[in-house]
Amino acid sequence: MNFTRLMMLVLALAVVACSSGEDSDDASTASDSSSASGGPESSDGIASRMVSDEPEGAKPLVDVKSSASVGDDVTFVARIGGRAKPFVDGRAVMVVMDPAIPSCADNPGDSCAIPWDYCCETTETITANAATVRVVGPDGDPVKTSFAEAGFAGLDRLTLTGKVAEKDDAGRFVVDVASIYRHEAN
Repeated sequence: MNFTRLMMLVLALAVVACSSGEDSDDASTASDSSSASGGPESSDGIASRMVSDEPEGAKPLVDVKSSASVGDDVTFVARIGGRAKPFVDGRAVMVVMDPAIPSCADNPGDSCAIPWDYCCETTETITANAATVRVVGPDGDPVKTSFAEAGFAGLDRLTLTGKVAEKDDAGRFVVDVASIYRHEAN
């Protein structure tokens, strides 16, 4: 099973666990952390993809997801989240959500301990509005530095550019990131 398919299976299991009230933390990274070898980020890693100016023409993630095809260049706005652990340990892979979908933190009176998991939304809503983004090296595999190690956090708002690597009718949407713009916290 290739890495991307494994990640999508983990995402699907995490969404189901979240919607049933169970914690999915252990399942989300068990297989991924064993494959990471750690080490310093190479020049083709996350830091090299960061940009200081927001790319123009960004659309909401859900709009891009509905219209883009594999191989298309895309620019979209998203928020980090969609599961309790949106980052893959030791790899530059994370789950993002369309910013129009309210996180649990956006719901008045909600006391959710992990608002970026969007467990206040249905599994169908999460699947329809989520994407997996990754930074890949020259070998086509995700670089061996996690977004969490690079200082990213749940609910960070990003504008991402990249190429659609995978898409299917089950909701899978994977983008290989070329640039990352992190919005200032509100």
